[in-house]
Amino acid sequence: MGGISALDAELGFTDDEKIVELYAAKGAEIKPSEVRDRLSASLFEQLRDGSDQTIVKAVNRALIHAQSVFAKGSGTLDLDVVLHREIVLNLTLYELHLALGHEEAGREYRIKARDLFDATLEVDLGAGEDAAPVASVNVPSLPANWF
Repeated sequence: MGGISALDAELGFTDDEKIVELYAAKGAEIKPSEVRDRLSASLFEQLRDGSDQTIVKAVNRALIHAQSVFAKGSGTLDLDVVLHREIVLNLTLYELHLALGHEEAGREYRIKARDLFDATLEVDLGAGEDAAPVASVNVPSLPANWF
């Protein structure tokens, strides 16, 4: 495989294979052709940035994200489970957009993945965005003539 990112190096990973091995999921591997089938031909070519290796790396980043969330929810990621596969595919599409600096274009994929996580793990991952407050502050009312 190709070189690793600065973040991967900072985290102590020496090559892509070790990262994939660490976050390997059960089930059938996601291939670039499966990602291609979800996009128009022109968008796929733009997102793959000239190489299927770009897709593979995005899948790996999506697997790391998904494995982390599943571990938090005491679950196991299995790519043979339709919902789990759908989560990783949506995160992959988000990662591809993010890599090109088009975070807003990939936002819907991230939201879909989060919704599927919520449904699958019964964990509310949306608490950071557009969520109701977890706590409230009781402010006593002031008398009408307080000033």
